[in-house]
Amino acid sequence: MVQPHHHHHRRRSYHQDEWEDFDTRRRSRHEDEARERQRQRQLMSDYIAEIILLKQRLREREAEVRTLSAELREVRRANGALMERYHYWRTKCERLMEAVRGEREERRRRW
Repeated sequence: MVQPHHHHHRRRSYHQDEWEDFDTRRRSRHEDEARERQRQRQLMSDYIAEIILLKQRLREREAEVRTLSAELREVRRANGALMERYHYWRTKCERLMEAVRGEREERRRRW
C-alpha cells in the first residue's frame, strides 16, 4: 500500500492500521475466491475430459456391437441354410428307409 508522504515521522494512525487490516483481509478473500474459481475450472475440465473419454468408449462399443450383429446375422443365415439341408437329407433318408421296409415286407409276404 502506498504510504502517504509526511514530513516528520508520526506514529501511523489507527485509521491507517484499520485500513491495512481491511485491505489484507480483502486481498486474501479475493485470493481465496480466485483459488476456488480455479478449482471449479479444473473440475469442469476434468469432467469434460471424462465425458469425451466415455463418449469415445461408447462409440467403440457401438462399433463392436454393429460388427457382432453383422456376424450374428451371417451365422443365423448359414445356420438356416444348414437346417434346410439337414431337413432335406433327413426326409430323403426316411423315405428310403420306408421303401426298404416296404420291400422287406413285400418279400416276406411272397414267401
